[in-house]
Amino acid sequence: MLQGSKLGRELLRLLNDMASFYPLRLAQFLTGGNRKKEKRKKLPIEQKESIKWLKSFRKVAEIQKLCPETLLVSMGDRESDIYDLFLEATKEAGPAILIRADKGRKRKVDREEYLWEFMAKKDVAGILKIHIPHSGSHVPRDAWLDVRFAEVTLRPPQDHSQPIQIWAVHVLERVWQREREIKDDPIEWMLLTTVPVETFADAQKRVEWYSGRWGIEVFHRTLKSGCRIKDRQLEVADRLETCLGMDMVVAWRVYYLTMLGRETPDVSCTVFFKEIEWKALCCFVNRTPIAPQEPPTID
Repeated sequence: MLQGSKLGRELLRLLNDMASFYPLRLAQFLTGGNRKKEKRKKLPIEQKESIKWLKSFRKVAEIQKLCPETLLVSMGDRESDIYDLFLEATKEAGPAILIRADKGRKRKVDREEYLWEFMAKKDVAGILKIHIPHSGSHVPRDAWLDVRFAEVTLRPPQDHSQPIQIWAVHVLERVWQREREIKDDPIEWMLLTTVPVETFADAQKRVEWYSGRWGIEVFHRTLKSGCRIKDRQLEVADRLETCLGMDMVVAWRVYYLTMLGRETPDVSCTVFFKEIEWKALCCFVNRTPIAPQEPPTID
């Protein structure tokens, strides 16, 4: 592991910043942070809540320096569609970004054409199937997406002057193939990235990266709520680093087991547990000293 100790500390700081996003939003709301939209637009980026995305990107940039042979990609949802972030990510070598564009921002490309209208005119490069995992009352399903991509020049908003060269990947679910009982809105993403997208395979990879956010969000929620990393009272960085490393392993195993239970509930628990582990758990859950002869299912 390249410079493991320093890399671990930077990862710890990044996770701590990410864990602080929601409390920051709540504090701003309680103290009057929900200013009117017109007034908020006039504030410098440093005084806006959206500065958290730049701080997160800068943390990734610090980690990138520790592992220059590895491409790091900072991903964000529509809330991170901030022009300042695009500027920072394209001005020098460093980590890449993959951002889901916010349609409400009405981004424009050359010739004053709206980005969404421009991409809709592009030919479909290919059709991609992705798996939508179980979430709340929504059942897991497969979705078929039309994929378009192009290199575009984003025109700057009124408070900026520099245009940005970036790649756009637009995906739209084929509604006519959806099952009738599915009531979810069809998937439509406009992904903006600094990583070149020159082929359909490249576009497919970017979509796969972004769809991985579902798992990342569950992992972080498990790390925060299940392992309760913010409740640790350790004062020495080395101890925090060791504790975080253990918590991340635990969070990953909990997340993986949860996904197995949702997606393949009928498989044997031996795909995850060793014999001594599933027998001990059966005895503990059933409050009996006698373990069953046959392993139960993962569910």
